[in-house]
Amino acid sequence: LKEKSNYHKEFGKINSWLELAGFVSCVLGGFVALKSLSLLFTLSTIPQLIASLLSLGFVEPKRNRSKITSLNIHIKESLKTLRKNIKLRYLSIVEILGFAVGESTWSLQSVFYNLFLPVPVTNWVMSLNYLTSTVSFRLSGKILSKFKAIKVLLYQEIYGRLLYLIALIFPSVLSPFIIATASVTYGPSTVAHNTLLQQGLTNHQRAIFSSVNSFIGSCLYALMTIFIGYLADNFGITKAILFGQICLLPISVIYYKLSRLDKINH
Repeated sequence: LKEKSNYHKEFGKINSWLELAGFVSCVLGGFVALKSLSLLFTLSTIPQLIASLLSLGFVEPKRNRSKITSLNIHIKESLKTLRKNIKLRYLSIVEILGFAVGESTWSLQSVFYNLFLPVPVTNWVMSLNYLTSTVSFRLSGKILSKFKAIKVLLYQEIYGRLLYLIALIFPSVLSPFIIATASVTYGPSTVAHNTLLQQGLTNHQRAIFSSVNSFIGSCLYALMTIFIGYLADNFGITKAILFGQICLLPISVIYYKLSRLDKINH
C-alpha cells in the first residue's frame, strides 16, 4: 500500500486490540474459572472455532511463479545478510532470546503473583498487565514519531528490566503490581524492535527471515521452558523467574551497542 512510513502506527494499533482482547478474556476467564475450570476450557474452544472459520476467508496473494526461488536459496541469503549486517544480527539475537526466555517465564508469572495474592486478585493483576500493554501499544505510534526507535528500545528495556529485578530480588505483596507496571514498556519496545527489523529487510527476505528467527527461538524456548521449570521445582518460582530476567540482561547491552552504531552512522 506504499505506507511504509506509517508501519509503526498501524503495528501499534493492531497489537493494542490483541492486548485488549487479552484483558477482556483474562477478566471474564477469572470469573468462569472460580465456578468451573473445565467450563472455562470448554468455552475457550468457541473463539478458536470462530478463528478457524474466519481463516477460510483468507485470500491468497498473487505470486509471480517465475520469480519464486527455492527455500535453500532464501535461507542462504538470510544467513548471508545476518553475517554482513551487524544491526540485523543484533536484532535477531534480541528477538530469539526475548521470545525464548520471556515466554518461558511468563507462564509462571501468575503463580508468582499467587504467592502474595488470593486467586481473584491474582487474576485482576494479571489482567492489569494486558490493560497497560493495550494503552502502551496504542501510544506507540506517537512515541516513535517523536523519538528514535533505538532510543525507545534502550530506555524502555532498562526501565522494564529494573522494575522486574526490584520486584524479584525483594519479593513482597507489592511485587505483582510493580511487574504489572513494567508492562507499560512492552508496547513501544515491541513496535520499535519490529520497525527497525522491517527497515533492514528486503521484500523477498521478510518472510523467510522471520521464519528462521521464529524457528531458532522456538527451539531455544523448548529448552528454556524445561530448565526454568526445573529451577521452579527445586529452588522456587521467584528464583526461577529471576534467573530468566538475568538471562535477558544482555539485551540492554545489545541495544546500547546499536545506539552507538546509530550515532556513528549519523
